[in-house]
Amino acid sequence: MNFRPDRARQLTRAFVDNDFSGFDRTVQPSLADFVMTTEYAADIHTSCAFPPENLSNSFGEYLSNLGKTQLRIAETEKYAHVTFFFSGGREEEYQGETRILVPSPDVATYDLQPEMSAPEVTDKLVEAFATVCRLLLENVGRLVEHSTVAILIKEGVFAFSKSHHSTSRIAY
Repeated sequence: MNFRPDRARQLTRAFVDNDFSGFDRTVQPSLADFVMTTEYAADIHTSCAFPPENLSNSFGEYLSNLGKTQLRIAETEKYAHVTFFFSGGREEEYQGETRILVPSPDVATYDLQPEMSAPEVTDKLVEAFATVCRLLLENVGRLVEHSTVAILIKEGVFAFSKSHHSTSRIAY
């Protein structure tokens, strides 16, 4: 199941919301019906093919039930990937979970600052890992090779998530 409703939410609103103002519509299609794949947002009033599932025993919940700690760290642009999406659509932290949010750079497009906030995330990661956790989940590809060795030295467990296949190698 895809827990990234952001783009689908925008497109659905363009079709079903009479007051939509995300961009100029010269024509608003007159549809017999519109069916969302799943419920993208509670305030979008249209049919839904597959109601949201209530997931249990996600990886974060599993670790929490074992009494383990975990650190979820990312910059604002990727924060939802290591929190909401990774937890199966859950906003709340699990027992033993720590979250660190680092501001993303204020640029028009990230090709203007491709390193984004990697140095700041790395600093926070190293600082937090020393005391906070045994599992780390991060979403910045360049950090993987720099942080993995430190984590393995502390006998921790390292997991990373990536989007758009941007992470190409890991140091073990």
